Amino acid sequence: MRYLLLILFAPLVLAGDGNGVHVTTLPLASVWFLPEQSDPAEVVALNRSRLAAEISARIERIAVRAGDQVAAGDLLVELDCRDHRSRLAQQQAELERLQTQIARAEQRLRRARNLSSQQNIAEEEIEARNTELDSLSAQARAQQAAIEQQRRNVQRCQLKAPFAGQVTARLASEAELASPGTPLIELLQLDQLELEAQVLPQVGEDQLLDRPMELHFSHQQRDYPVALARRFVSIDPRTGLTRLRLSFSGKPPLPPPGASGRLLRRLTQPHLPADYLQRRGEQLGVFIYQQGKAHFEPLPGALEGRPAAIDLPGDSLLIDQGRQGLTDGDAVLDSSPKPAE
Repeated sequence: MRYLLLILFAPLVLAGDGNGVHVTTLPLASVWFLPEQSDPAEVVALNRSRLAAEISARIERIAVRAGDQVAAGDLLVELDCRDHRSRLAQQQAELERLQTQIARAEQRLRRARNLSSQQNIAEEEIEARNTELDSLSAQARAQQAAIEQQRRNVQRCQLKAPFAGQVTARLASEAELASPGTPLIELLQLDQLELEAQVLPQVGEDQLLDRPMELHFSHQQRDYPVALARRFVSIDPRTGLTRLRLSFSGKPPLPPPGASGRLLRRLTQPHLPADYLQRRGEQLGVFIYQQGKAHFEPLPGALEGRPAAIDLPGDSLLIDQGRQGLTDGDAVLDSSPKPAE
């Protein structure tokens, strides 16, 4: 019986204060990870414009086809401008006629003033000459404004690209009669892109801005860095999700408009799996091996059953096996297998 008791208590003696508890250790960097979450996202262009006619005219020529890329100011559609040029010429001729009448009215006014100084003309006659000149001048100003309007109409005979982009559709055909508001070309802007992601409402700006985090758009096995631009307040009643708009912070080439993928939200602070957390008193933390001792390192903000952020060097030795019964300051023996040389 005495020999049986010695056999039963032998492991406890070996693991006591004299030799320390046998444990195994792992470098922190070998078990920590960077938490990552993903959400559906799509590349959207800031401008997808249906360019329309602003005047009534027949379509003379469409200079582009669907799929063409154009620069800002390139000609897209040319309208028959003969009627508008003719109206402009008529209005310019009317202005010249008014200017001639104004010159004659000024001469009559000067003559009347000279006669008035000699008291050879009534004051009412001078007032009539002034009134005539003022009326003609007002007509000339109105005519000048009409000419400017008609010049703009002549310029509108040519529909030009307001920005660089790609023609996605021809919405009219040559020889058709266009009127103001008739869609002619659909143009997609390629150099002003944003990313729209759908996220849970609790993913607020504080989670995206106040925590060290990398944001990337993953599309066809490639990651593009992005940054938060705006967050929508409204929630889609069908999905229960809200939307984020993010700007691309990397250099071209960028994914094309309409490209779908995932918004990756990757924390830059390392986290430990929840299995390694130990509760001692009111604190959650981990045991670190230091010079034959087990040191309890509390992890502020750690939650039961959740990965915890850790701010320790990656070469710190995390106690793995044997950690359950330890207390801070216990003597321990590192029984980890030695790497083969």
